Amino acid sequence: MKFQIAYHSDIGNTKKVNQDSVGFKEIEFDERRYAMAVVCDGMGGLQKGEMASATVVKNLLEWFENEFPSVNNDFEYASIQRELEVKITKCNRALNDYGADEGLQLGTTLSALLMRDDGQYLIANVGDSRIYLVNREGAIQLTQDQTFIAREIMNNRMTVEEAKESKYKNVLTQCIGVNENLEILFYRGKALAGEFFVACSDGFRHFLSETDLYNSLFEVVDSDNEEEWKQKLIDITESNKQKGEKDNISSVILKISKL
Repeated sequence: MKFQIAYHSDIGNTKKVNQDSVGFKEIEFDERRYAMAVVCDGMGGLQKGEMASATVVKNLLEWFENEFPSVNNDFEYASIQRELEVKITKCNRALNDYGADEGLQLGTTLSALLMRDDGQYLIANVGDSRIYLVNREGAIQLTQDQTFIAREIMNNRMTVEEAKESKYKNVLTQCIGVNENLEILFYRGKALAGEFFVACSDGFRHFLSETDLYNSLFEVVDSDNEEEWKQKLIDITESNKQKGEKDNISSVILKISKL
C-alpha cells in the first residue's frame, strides 16, 4: 500500500498574507508506512498568524519523523494520543509565551491526521479547521468545530439557520496560542478501501455542504491521479472565491492506494 496526497493553498480575495499552513510527511519503519497531514489556520496581526500556523505544522511533522517511531507500539492509540497531546500543549505554551512577551494575541487552529498503511488513523483537532471522510456513499465530517455557534447548536440554544446569520459565527472557543487550558479533540478509526480524507481550513468549506463536497470530489474515489485531485481542489477554491469567500483557502486530500 502507498499514500497519495494532493493539496492546495490560496491567499484568497482579501487577505494580504496567507496565514494558512499545510504540511505532509511519510515515513517507513518496521515494514509499515505511516503518513501525517496537517492543516493550520493562523490568526494575528501582520504575519504573526502565518508564524503561528507554520510553527505548529513544523513542530508536529518533526515530532512525527523523529519521535513517533519510538512511541508507536503497533499504533497503540492511547500512547500516541498522549504523546501528541504533550507536543501540542508545548506548542500552545510557546505561542502563549511569545504573545505575552510581544504584547500580541496570535494563534492557530489545527487539524492533524496520522495514518498507518492499513487504514488506521488518529486525528487531533483544535478550532474550526476540519477533516472529512469521503467514500462512495458521501462525505462525513469527522471533526467537531470548537466555535461559539457549534456550542450553542449542540446545547439547543441556537438553530442551524440562526447560526448562519449570527455575528458570532467565526468566534472560536479553542485555539492554539490563546487558551492556556487547551482542549484537544481526538478521533480514531479505520478507513476502508475506496475511502479518502479531506483536511481543510474554514475558508475551503464555508460555501460547501457535505453533499457539495461529495459531488465535487466523488470521482477521486476511483482515481489515483493526484494531478486530477489537485485540480479539483483548485476548482473548489476558485468557486469559493467567486462566491465571495474572504479568508485564506487550504485543503488536502490523503488516500491509501495499492502499490
